Amino acid sequence: MSDDWSQWHRELIACVNGQVRGKFWQVVAEFAHGPAVCRRVQQVSAEYCPEAWPKANAESLATLSIPPYTGDCDVALAIRELLDQYLADDLILACAHGSVGSNEVVPYSDFDGLVVLKNETIKNPDRLLRVARVLRKTHRLVYEHDPLQHHGWFVLPESALTGWPQAYLPVESLAQIQSLVGNSSSDVRVKLFQDAGAFRYQFESLCHAIEREIDTGRYCVNLYQLKSHLSKVMLLPCLFLQAYEGEGVNKRDSFEQARSMFSTQHWSVIDQASYLRATWKKPGIPLSPVGRRSGRIGDAVRKHRAPALFAEQKNIVSEKFTYNLHGLIESMHDQVEKRLNG
Repeated sequence: MSDDWSQWHRELIACVNGQVRGKFWQVVAEFAHGPAVCRRVQQVSAEYCPEAWPKANAESLATLSIPPYTGDCDVALAIRELLDQYLADDLILACAHGSVGSNEVVPYSDFDGLVVLKNETIKNPDRLLRVARVLRKTHRLVYEHDPLQHHGWFVLPESALTGWPQAYLPVESLAQIQSLVGNSSSDVRVKLFQDAGAFRYQFESLCHAIEREIDTGRYCVNLYQLKSHLSKVMLLPCLFLQAYEGEGVNKRDSFEQARSMFSTQHWSVIDQASYLRATWKKPGIPLSPVGRRSGRIGDAVRKHRAPALFAEQKNIVSEKFTYNLHGLIESMHDQVEKRLNG
């Protein structure tokens, strides 16, 4: 495992989500995914050193209380069946969080899932490759549920239980989760790893991603692009507070916690994004079967061939929206800097 554990973690996430490096191997993966991803799996497995994972530096312990999934979301039920059948022995836990985990699925909802892999699974390339293959199958189920899904699984190694990376996935955001493996409840105790620098990095990365989208001038042309953009905008309050306070925050609570810190004009962006989420409609014209598959070709179809925006959405995501979004990000930056230098 390299000295930079965070870089190795990024490789693990990409590996388990079936991503491959290089245009040649990305093309190969469209027709023979196993051989394409196998090279990355072997490297990730060979470099894993549990002792190199950061240890807890916060005094507090957290307990994740995880009941079995009892909802009626079709994609969650289908994923649970796959994981139970093929990966039960490879996982410490697998759970749904977000709106699926809280049984509050709405038309906007995508699928938020977390897997924590056993050390022995990561150290065995064959088992790690099996995880990647099975999770690739779950991607297809997810795209059937929501072709506009724009992210994969959250992934952590077993070592994270003694050094939970709060900047990656704060335990506060896992207050309502449900297990996708087995039929019994479990309590998982974790020790927290807090890193103020990592919180700031995540916040800065999100701001830069939003600004890059705006600079293209074509960041909300269709529903896929709009949903990706709105999801980033609605993550701003949470990542801002984490950068400001230096500790994990529940995204659900972050809106009200941060609202009073900004002007009505700047905060109107968050209110409008929340309104678009609440009134989201499934597109009347579904994506083609190619647009519902995983891989580079599917990604391109989703990004560039998704249905167009509805009239009301176009009216809201206007130049004024963008102007106020710039103002909100600038105000957030200023407050984080003042807190850091204060």
